[in-house]
Amino acid sequence: MPADLPKVAVPEASLEMALTILLENSRQVGAGEVGITAHAEADQVRLCVADDGPGIPEGDVGRIFEPFFTTRRSEGGAGLGLSIARSLLRANHADLALAPTTSGAMFDIVLPCSHRGSS
Repeated sequence: MPADLPKVAVPEASLEMALTILLENSRQVGAGEVGITAHAEADQVRLCVADDGPGIPEGDVGRIFEPFFTTRRSEGGAGLGLSIARSLLRANHADLALAPTTSGAMFDIVLPCSHRGSS
């Protein structure tokens, strides 16, 4: 990650859990590589997590953040990971969204910057 990024107002544990869920999902679908990029935008930091896996079928795109929605139930998937990740981030005024891509899967995590000294 770039050293010049501002601090964010999201607990480390919440961000770690969200990233762990995204990385584990990539591993489970057979992605060989995952890239994480970050950059500052106004009063937020945007993380982009992209993998080279099979991507998300068009018919599932609108449901992936629904609790208990999974395409991997037969393999033990509970369908809670993305719902939990998004809820954790939203509880801290951050967000998780699926980003458009032509291959693999890509997610944006938008984190509010920390404003030290403000009330």
